[in-house]
Amino acid sequence: MKYFLLTIACVLLTVSAPSAQTKRNTPAKPKVDLAKKIADATPAALPQGPRTGKPRSDAQDENLRGKVKSVIEYSQEPGGARVIDHEKYFDEDGYLIREIEYDEAYPSSVTVWGFVDGVRVSKTNEIEYAKGEKPPPRGQELLEMPIPDPMYANVPSDPRFDSRYTYKYDDQGRQIELRNFQSNGQPGTVHVFLYSGNARDQRDYESDGTELSHTQYMLDTNGNTVEERMFGSSESDVVPDLYSHQLDSQGNWIVEKVSEKSTVRGKSILKPRWTTYRTITYYP
Repeated sequence: MKYFLLTIACVLLTVSAPSAQTKRNTPAKPKVDLAKKIADATPAALPQGPRTGKPRSDAQDENLRGKVKSVIEYSQEPGGARVIDHEKYFDEDGYLIREIEYDEAYPSSVTVWGFVDGVRVSKTNEIEYAKGEKPPPRGQELLEMPIPDPMYANVPSDPRFDSRYTYKYDDQGRQIELRNFQSNGQPGTVHVFLYSGNARDQRDYESDGTELSHTQYMLDTNGNTVEERMFGSSESDVVPDLYSHQLDSQGNWIVEKVSEKSTVRGKSILKPRWTTYRTITYYP
């Protein structure tokens, strides 16, 4: 799927240094009922079967252990406040049924997941805010918008969902391909996963085969990332991000610290980049 980016500029007020630090590190108190915003934006639930189009659950694909009911994720940069990023809710078989995305601690979209005619599908509603209901974004906001393909201009969309997905797995049950399509059949991005030892390579492509990104992950024995390398136009001199984890009793990580290796005065040091926290609940 082709995309273009819209850049939305915002004006930042000049304040004294202490106030700026406080504003940067402490999320503003919501002026609206966020729970109602989420409820009003939540699409109707989708059917949860048959599941012929996805033999493995989403929890398995995300390397989650046990009967996970929900995962709420927060991030925190050094010196900053801990803010919520997203919420995911699973059924008892590990299939994702609802997801809430946040932008600077404010919910931005709600997605429901399900199956239509055996195919994995999703439907998303964006959350709208009136002027003054939330703070303006800091800096510039980039919006990724799909560009319609003329070939599909007269193809009707399926009103039951927004996107559908196809999956491929290898003989060890590892995901090796993920494709998404619009509800009118227009192809979108393609994600390809290659495995070698404890390394997993992910390459993302446009529908026409243009490579969008290339990332390599080194995994530990639990399948968690311990090193990540993101390659650009040149695949040399890439500085890796290093990961460490704190696990819960089920073996799922609940704290993930990401650091960058750098050299200062001839000595190698780890510079903290951010920390991710997960609150995980389980079915009985």
